[in-house]
Amino acid sequence: MPTNHEVVVDNHGIDWSKIDEIEIVQAARDKGPSGWFIRFIYFGGQERYHVGIYSGRNELVLPNLSPAGARYVLRTLAYYARNRIEYKGPADWAATVDA
Repeated sequence: MPTNHEVVVDNHGIDWSKIDEIEIVQAARDKGPSGWFIRFIYFGGQERYHVGIYSGRNELVLPNLSPAGARYVLRTLAYYARNRIEYKGPADWAATVDA
């Protein structure tokens, strides 16, 4: 949840000016029957993504988001960011600039 001072996840916050990096990765799934069950029964066949927000040694992670949810979080972070933030993840999900 963004506030005017920080981004807050599970009651832990990072000040906007101290965010160093945002990373989006595809959630790993086991190749066996349990992985199939989780992906196709529990999540309806959709891929899931983790969004990591990093500041020095601190991190906030939003796990198992739908692609639309992960894009929404990324674009919200980009909207509220006060400075450039390094981004690692799918290239076509948000407008980026070369450093």
